[in-house]
Amino acid sequence: MIENLIYITNKNTDALIDILFGFYLDGDAIDRQQIERELMDLGKKHQLGGSNELVQRLRKLAADRGL
Repeated sequence: MIENLIYITNKNTDALIDILFGFYLDGDAIDRQQIERELMDLGKKHQLGGSNELVQRLRKLAADRGL
């Protein structure tokens, strides 16, 4: 899903983040877990650093909003 979003947004980071945050914050716990798994898998697949930090920030953002 996330790789498709990267392609659809034509690597526009701001648009990608806005869409990702929207999906993450509007989804239920299962949706959030799926997004977290995909981010971590994508980070491993492409050897990107920071995927764990991004997941932690998303979790904090959700917790701040009472999700």
